[in-house]
Amino acid sequence: SNKKNGGIVPPLNDKRMKQIPAGCGKCIECRKQKGNGWMVRLMEDIKDHKNGHMVTLTFSDIELKKLEDDVQAESVETLEGYALDNASAVKGIRRFLELWRYYEGKSLRHWLVTELGETKTERIHIHGIVYTDEPELLRERWKYGHVWIGKFVNERTIKYVTKYLTKTDFKHKEYQPKMCVSAGIGKGYIDRVGKKKNKFKEEKTDVTYKARNGQTYSMPIYWRNELWNEEEREKLWGYTLDKEERWIDGVKIDLKWDD
Repeated sequence: SNKKNGGIVPPLNDKRMKQIPAGCGKCIECRKQKGNGWMVRLMEDIKDHKNGHMVTLTFSDIELKKLEDDVQAESVETLEGYALDNASAVKGIRRFLELWRYYEGKSLRHWLVTELGETKTERIHIHGIVYTDEPELLRERWKYGHVWIGKFVNERTIKYVTKYLTKTDFKHKEYQPKMCVSAGIGKGYIDRVGKKKNKFKEEKTDVTYKARNGQTYSMPIYWRNELWNEEEREKLWGYTLDKEERWIDGVKIDLKWDD
């Protein structure tokens, strides 16, 4: 019983729905699923937004220390280690985006992810994609360190930046990258292709995304939620359970129990 169902609890038609698998977000399978989801969304996004540039944003020692002090001053608890690294990087990104909006009068479309350096200082820095017709302004608006700007974005560069979600960092095994992303990345796919190709058709619903090279990927959760309503998604999950199988790292796992 909740506000959404108005106090009327919907019937449980399938007892298997009482339990669902939840990803840990840390294992290679979870990271791979997340990385692939963003990869296909970005590949569709550049079809609608042609002014993307791959970027790397860095922090100097002095500016990073200032951000860390500001984070600690505003936090209700003392942060340290990777949590402090990510919080400081995110604060820098948010201030940068606010400055861009102030001077340019509009938001900067972006997909950014943090990474720790593997050599020398091992300092946190940022990789990603920004969409602008004036990329050189990035050097003026980013106040914290150096800026590297690529000339274009294609499927190859998208695969490169999204690998930071899936790569295994043996030097920082517990580190989890942090993302800062504009809303609606890849939304154009829904109207352009998804509403027809992935239209709900009971068991025959196509729940996959096929890239131009023919490779098939799972449908990103964002697209699932936009393409199918709650009832349809529940039915599709039921059809998946009926198969009694799961795919892990490209290998089919039989989930059938012997009576």
